[in-house]
Amino acid sequence: MISLSKLEKMALAPRKRKVAALLREFARSAREGKAERWSYWLKILHLGADLSGAETERPLPDPKEVEPLQSEAPAGWDLAYLARFADEVAWNLFAQVGIDAADWNLYTTSDNFSWGRTFPIQLYLDQIRSPYNLGAIFRTAAAFGVEKIILSKDCPEPNHPRCRRTAMGATDWIAWERSESLPNGLALFGLESGGRDIETFEFPPRGVAALGSEEWGLRPQTLASCRSSLGLVSIPLPGKKASLNVAAAAAILLQRWTGKINTPPTSPGFDP
Repeated sequence: MISLSKLEKMALAPRKRKVAALLREFARSAREGKAERWSYWLKILHLGADLSGAETERPLPDPKEVEPLQSEAPAGWDLAYLARFADEVAWNLFAQVGIDAADWNLYTTSDNFSWGRTFPIQLYLDQIRSPYNLGAIFRTAAAFGVEKIILSKDCPEPNHPRCRRTAMGATDWIAWERSESLPNGLALFGLESGGRDIETFEFPPRGVAALGSEEWGLRPQTLASCRSSLGLVSIPLPGKKASLNVAAAAAILLQRWTGKINTPPTSPGFDP
């Protein structure tokens, strides 16, 4: 976390941007009741209110009410109200420095968020062409706790503006690399038509899932690698449309996979 003294030395516009980003992080933490160093965050909240000129419905808690390193909010504090107010101040500050509403969600602190589970699962994206799809997959992967994303040479750069816009910060949170080689020593399967029903597929407790291009699916060499490992998995589509957007398919896949990992080993269809 950036120190208050360093914030004070910043020019006004970058100070507002940084405080806004900090307040958005605080809003998420306060909403979940697990922020740390409450004294620091209250000082940031007061600073943001002063910078934005926002008026509160009720007095904000005094940072002196808590110890400098106190990790628990005092009983009786309305954390939901503090979270909402912090979020409103953040949006106000972003608007004041001319950040377009469509870009607000791209701004985070420089620190990765420390909460949330990470699963020992990876995605191999095989010629995903659209930066929008790539960004959506990054965002979905962050939501489901994916450990790493591997990009083939034909995927767009994660820092592409349209990718970053869709990812909403997730390209900064998930480890990724570009490689034509699939990871060695890990179970591998592909999301492709003609595979085993996703409801009965035996997902590994750790491994790699390969997702192919929007038009052509997985390349022959990737298909061969998948078939020599765990094979292919498919999502049944009983409706009139015979295919899904690759980002939507990735979301369904990750929900099923992480759900299986969270399921006790005695559950049917899961063998750790």
